[in-house]
Amino acid sequence: MYLRDLEDNSLRRLTQRKNEFEFCPSFSRDGRSVVYTTWNDRTLGSIRIASVSNPNETRPLTIRPGHYRNPVFSPDGKVIVFEKTSGGNLRSPLYSHDPGIYRTDVAGGQPERVSKRGNRPQFAADSDRVFLQRSSSGKDADNLALYSVDLDGHEERQHYTSKWATDYRLSADGSQIAFVERFNGYLAPFVNTGKPIELGPKFEGLPVTRLSDQAGDWPHFSGDGKRLHWSLGPELFTAEISDFTRKVSKKTDDSSEDAEKPAAESVNIGFKAKHATPSGSIALVGGRIVTMGPAGVIDDGTIVVQENRIVAMGRRSEVPIPANARVLDIRGQVVLPGFVDTHAHGAQASQSMIPQQNLVNYARLAFGVTTIHDPWTLRSWRCRLADHQSGCTPSLFRRWRFAEVRFSSE
Repeated sequence: MYLRDLEDNSLRRLTQRKNEFEFCPSFSRDGRSVVYTTWNDRTLGSIRIASVSNPNETRPLTIRPGHYRNPVFSPDGKVIVFEKTSGGNLRSPLYSHDPGIYRTDVAGGQPERVSKRGNRPQFAADSDRVFLQRSSSGKDADNLALYSVDLDGHEERQHYTSKWATDYRLSADGSQIAFVERFNGYLAPFVNTGKPIELGPKFEGLPVTRLSDQAGDWPHFSGDGKRLHWSLGPELFTAEISDFTRKVSKKTDDSSEDAEKPAAESVNIGFKAKHATPSGSIALVGGRIVTMGPAGVIDDGTIVVQENRIVAMGRRSEVPIPANARVLDIRGQVVLPGFVDTHAHGAQASQSMIPQQNLVNYARLAFGVTTIHDPWTLRSWRCRLADHQSGCTPSLFRRWRFAEVRFSSE
């Protein structure tokens, strides 16, 4: 996880911990702390709290390893609510018992289960009720519902439902709700009625405003509720809510279809980072090389690999071998570029957690596939194998995710 200062554009790693992946960051309301989850294929996952001002100040919140997602602070900063899920598939099945929504004191202690079902916990203005989501998928609808319970899991109240929404987000004061449907972000007032309101882009019972122009993920309100943020790839978008709602009111008054549509501001928060690079040199000597290029097939050839790049290739008599290279005799074997599978499926992740070692992709590598294109996967699960566009490379994984963005109250 990284922190980007949007004023001076500086970037820094939030923690200095190693040997684990980090997911699901969420700020405390005062912006001083971030609660997040970790994952390690061997030791499993945990929930930790990190200090924004001190990258070395992190502490575990959970006692047992497990499969954790989406932790959030209560508004008063005293409680953290999170999901405990089951493993299996791409992740270890250990510690998969008693899944559900849990709460625990920020100071630590034994977590207590709030509910056996629900996901994506969040708070509005009060610390005594947590909002959850659940879907009841049918033949013609996903039927995603937003409901709330107290911290003991009682007094359930259903608030909103939608046939095709994929996410709901509440403002800190509980007066507004943002939702994502068909990849676009929408805004509506949050009304606490006696029965659930069926929400959608064309709902006429409340003013519904589309904010995103193309698409957007991870909607999130600013602390004062005046702005809504979302991301699309490396782009961070910010919409001044008053600009959009004022335009809707003006359009209603004058019935002008040609009025200028407000636009959200965007900034690219992406960055480049170094990936692991092997050291040393290897010489593959004596094999039959299928170049797939003008050189054709080379019998009794030599390939020299330095770090993660092929630096020389040709007939054995024509290619000098560096003195420090490790020589592998591959007589009787065939060497050819890695295969590119243009229609491959995952899974690339499970429950939005990418494993450190995806056995599905390692099986592909065993059969010579170094690059895949997965035509159907969640945008937060995007994954590719070796970077074939930069030339002939050894079988090397590169994993990447679209940014899951969370904002401080400022």
